[in-house]
Amino acid sequence: TLVQHDLKDHAYAGYIIRVRLHNEYINARYINMVMKSNLIREQIEGPIRTTTGVKNINSNELMGLLVPLPPKNEQGIIIKKINEIDTTLSNLKVSIQSAQQTQVHLADALTDAAIN
Repeated sequence: TLVQHDLKDHAYAGYIIRVRLHNEYINARYINMVMKSNLIREQIEGPIRTTTGVKNINSNELMGLLVPLPPKNEQGIIIKKINEIDTTLSNLKVSIQSAQQTQVHLADALTDAAIN
């Protein structure tokens, strides 16, 4: 989770790792997106063996992750492009749902016409 302001007088659960970034070089939104990517998820989940189904990572393992880190201006460009793609995907999902509803209505209309 990305928190962009100081949370004073808050308690953190023992399993939460707080990471502070060098804002001069790193865009927090970029790191948030990268941490959700398959590239990082595979690094985290690949070596984990669990019997409970709970997957944890400690601070030493976190420091060992290979994170692609382009210059900060490129990080901003990547964020913008990913947001554009996410918007396009959301619009496509809405269009597909609308087309599926239309298909159902047309099938119902054809069935009604054939019966009557």
